[in-house]
Amino acid sequence: MSVSVPNARLTISVLDVNDNAPRFRPFGVTNFSESILEGAQPGTTLLSVSAVDPDKGPNGQIFYELLHLPRGGYVRLEDPSTGKIIANRTVDYEQVQWLNFTVRTQDQGSPPRFSELPVYLRIVDVNDNNPIFTQPSYQRPVFEDLALGTIIVRVSATDADSGLFAVIEYSLVDGEGKFGITPSTGDIYILSPLDRETKDHYTLTAVARDNPGGTPSNRRENSVQ
Repeated sequence: MSVSVPNARLTISVLDVNDNAPRFRPFGVTNFSESILEGAQPGTTLLSVSAVDPDKGPNGQIFYELLHLPRGGYVRLEDPSTGKIIANRTVDYEQVQWLNFTVRTQDQGSPPRFSELPVYLRIVDVNDNNPIFTQPSYQRPVFEDLALGTIIVRVSATDADSGLFAVIEYSLVDGEGKFGITPSTGDIYILSPLDRETKDHYTLTAVARDNPGGTPSNRRENSVQ
């Protein structure tokens, strides 16, 4: 005997296919850029990137990878699942000014889909180098009858930093009223008349300070006699 069934329930399950590539946030971003102070210690977070994938299951599970890394091993991912980029070693501005590479995000579908964006990390100089005089000491004989304003010696120093951190200003610790110095050039000159019978020897200390106009805590110096 046959049984008549007026209605039948049919269940159709729509299965996900991997038709979406991961997308970096914010949507529409074309690159990631950040400024990093030199001297950042290993483990310091330099940049965090994130991406989303609307697919389900493995098709929507994403991980991150760094490509085309610069030499030196300066950066790495803390964890491929998070997108956090950290310092792997300390960066010195005097050696490296930019760290440019590519970050890839990829899902676990079959075949996998991925997206890539360039990363530009600009290294910012800090005032971490002292001025260095080009000579360890300076000695000059002078005649006592030299005219006022006569330049008797020029001291010179260099600084490995950049910008104002490499600009040097000169001064004398004690010119004894007899000698002056031009702050911008290091020229030491006769300030008042000399008299050998009164004094026949002077020991002066010239100081080179970088970052003119900066706060005392952000100026570095060196001296020479």
